[in-house]
Amino acid sequence: MSHVFELRPAGLNRPRAVVFPDVALVPLIVLWAIGYEQYLLSALFGLLFAMPEDPGGSYGRRAGHIALFAAIGAGLTAPAFGPGGAAWGWLAPAAFAVTLVAGLMAAFGARRFVNATLLSIWFIGALSLVVGCHHAAHTHHQPHLGPGGFPGGRDLTHGSWMPIAAMIAMKPGLEQTTLTAAQRLLGAAIGAVAAALTLLIPTGEHGLRLFAVDRGLEVVALVLFMHGAAIRFWNHAFYCAAIAAGVLILVDLLQPSDYAAGGYRVLWTACGVGIGVLVMLLAGLLAKRTAKAPPHPA
Repeated sequence: MSHVFELRPAGLNRPRAVVFPDVALVPLIVLWAIGYEQYLLSALFGLLFAMPEDPGGSYGRRAGHIALFAAIGAGLTAPAFGPGGAAWGWLAPAAFAVTLVAGLMAAFGARRFVNATLLSIWFIGALSLVVGCHHAAHTHHQPHLGPGGFPGGRDLTHGSWMPIAAMIAMKPGLEQTTLTAAQRLLGAAIGAVAAALTLLIPTGEHGLRLFAVDRGLEVVALVLFMHGAAIRFWNHAFYCAAIAAGVLILVDLLQPSDYAAGGYRVLWTACGVGIGVLVMLLAGLLAKRTAKAPPHPA
């Protein structure tokens, strides 16, 4: 646990924390004005992922690199919001194709691989958001057919937390993967508790007061993302807690759920990090077996 919550003072980035809300307020106010709050989470994700990918150097190079990253992310968001209401038979190949391309980018260097992985997480997050909204609208007009009001259980819509957790957890070595997995899981649990307590605020509110409280909670989510941008390399567990809390608040504002939803998301996160650790364990065993194998005779 001392390694899980180990703090790295050099990883604290205060300037990034200051810049994030300055930029994030633009999509927040614009989306409020035009009535498209459902795109806010995807916009904030894009900003959160684009800022750490600043390559440094001249202003033109930095602006071009971040603009390209944002353009690709926006291009992935568009198809995510398009087929979001489609059957899983269409969604699964789309997610597979995006993550496969991201994995192949490893052949072009570590930085491009990391960028591609962040873009794939951005895509799956947007896809999950649309699927959740579609299911919520569907169950609103359907009789109660199962847990959560949807055949087979609406909790399955939280399954996107599993592949995201697996992608984040997998690192070059098993020890590093295990540490990141523990930080990801504990961070998700802390974030779920924090979000659940925060979402008690609008309980019992109605009308204009509820509208004002919801807008205030969106600002709270923005502040949580701001702290996440600052502490990404300070401590991964606290970073995951801040991001998870912000995501859960925004998701719940779009698709109100009960307190069990947070537990299901943590459960899917546990499954994802478990898969990540298992994959790296098998990869390590395979590498050892290959290294011990005698060379083939000429």
